[in-house]
Amino acid sequence: MTAFNWRTLRPHLLNAGVSDPMALPSMHSLLDVMEQIIVESRVNSAKDSSEAKRNVAEFYDSLYKPDRTLPEVAAAIPAAQPAPFTEEESAASAAQFAAFAATAR
Repeated sequence: MTAFNWRTLRPHLLNAGVSDPMALPSMHSLLDVMEQIIVESRVNSAKDSSEAKRNVAEFYDSLYKPDRTLPEVAAAIPAAQPAPFTEEESAASAAQFAAFAATAR
């Protein structure tokens, strides 16, 4: 997206005093400026403030959502909440911690 919109990005960099983008310490700066341009565009295209907030939220949701097609991401996202501990499990855990705490002193 940044490369495609280079003609839009370049004046923003020049206005910020950046004449040579390759001299930036990180190319992440270009991405940050592009993100700012897109957010401004989403806000300016809205009819009212609630639509502007919704547009910006939709943009950030689409930009930073996890890619569930990657196996490592899909594996890290829990399918459901784990079952809560039973009273017996809680009591056993407390007893194990008490035994450990007694030996740690």
